[in-house]
Amino acid sequence: MRRLNNEKRNITNNNRVHSRRLHTVVVLLLLMATTVTFSGCSEDVYQYPVVGRVIDHYFNKPNQDNTAVGLPAVTAEVDKAIEQGEDHMIVLAASVTDKDIANIAMNMSGYWGIPELYEIIDKYDDIDGIDGTVYKVRYTLKQSNNYYVYNNLVNGKDIPEGEDQAKQIAGSLQGIISAIGLSNDKTNFENARALHDWLVNNIDYDETIDAASTSNGSFGALIGRKTMCQGYAEAMKLLINVATDMDCEIMIGEGDSGTGNYEPHAWNQMKIDGNWYQFDATFDDPVKNVDGIFNHYYFGQSDAVMKLDHNWEAGYFNTCSTDDFIYYRFQGLFADDYASFKTKIQSMLASKAPVMEVAIKGFEVTQSNMQFVFNDDPSIHSINWSSTGKSDIRVVSIAPIR
Repeated sequence: MRRLNNEKRNITNNNRVHSRRLHTVVVLLLLMATTVTFSGCSEDVYQYPVVGRVIDHYFNKPNQDNTAVGLPAVTAEVDKAIEQGEDHMIVLAASVTDKDIANIAMNMSGYWGIPELYEIIDKYDDIDGIDGTVYKVRYTLKQSNNYYVYNNLVNGKDIPEGEDQAKQIAGSLQGIISAIGLSNDKTNFENARALHDWLVNNIDYDETIDAASTSNGSFGALIGRKTMCQGYAEAMKLLINVATDMDCEIMIGEGDSGTGNYEPHAWNQMKIDGNWYQFDATFDDPVKNVDGIFNHYYFGQSDAVMKLDHNWEAGYFNTCSTDDFIYYRFQGLFADDYASFKTKIQSMLASKAPVMEVAIKGFEVTQSNMQFVFNDDPSIHSINWSSTGKSDIRVVSIAPIR
């Protein structure tokens, strides 16, 4: 959009001044009768009088208080409007590019929904206290299944006609919550553990589905029981949001599941006892391990450990800087020498645990030094086991076969 020329000229000839005033009145009347319709957008929303745009440009300029500076701040404003149920919104955005504005959905989890269309209404290059161009951008917004399900079950709002998938999820969710055992009567750790275990035991990772479809979301995870990483992450957040008061968010970035190649990925972070931790149920799913053994390696991790095989833009998410491997620390399943490891496994053998897990540090576990398992329980004729991890701490999982 071209900026209007606001240059003032001094004219001494009275006749010319009078003529110019008449000309100005005629032009303003024509402008007031003129509208601009933006292509690709609904006319009742996007018809915008040119004279209104001119007045808006010069009398409603952005300032430091109403401008979102930087892509994370702009993204947060758009996401908040979607979460609040808006069908369109206007945002003042600085320290971003035209490409950032066009591709803003790529920086959002899409949990509540996505922006579908955008239009740059105006640009400002002379705003005090703000470097560079400030864009005035209008987005049209589309809410997701998660938005409708959450507001139906938590806030009592009806799900609109035509949102059939949201209705299916809402109809099934209470039974799933009961099966998992989620409740505010339990600790945050207990709820997180129950949810994690239900997801990896009841949902199959299916890399053949269309990543852009709703199958790669809470619908695929909770109704079809087959999904990809986005589905695991959305299901975890939706179940936590509906059943508990816990804080749970979706992280987006890249992950390396063991191939050495980083690919687009989604996972979660949750707040437990005042601290934020990362959770990746997709990477803990049995398909990522051997012989169907799942563990809790990616349950309650710190940023430092997750960065060994995950990448993300830190400005968008909470910092997780406290203890790592909280599943094993909270459960007393952390061993820093072989004797401690052996004692913990023997205790689980005595209780006939189907899968035994211990986080170890400072030593290696091999097939030969696990022979004690057979000596302690003669009914065991073989074991499936795995050792998981890229840090100096590894998780050893053992599944005895009797």
